[in-house]
Amino acid sequence: AGVAALIGTVFLGPRFGRFEPRTLPLFGHSIPITSVGAILVAFGFFVLNSGADHRITGVAYGDRVG
Repeated sequence: AGVAALIGTVFLGPRFGRFEPRTLPLFGHSIPITSVGAILVAFGFFVLNSGADHRITGVAYGDRVG
């Protein structure tokens, strides 16, 4: 993972405007897109926690999923 990150940073290079004056304005963030991302992260967290228990296939373990 570290080598992949290093290759990615070498490939992408520095941010625009990092070493020279900024020519393009920095636009604001999108609140709806940020909200959707936060909901997806929370949903993924709950799915990961319920799926981490590998014994949810029997009748006795139905309460764990809930």
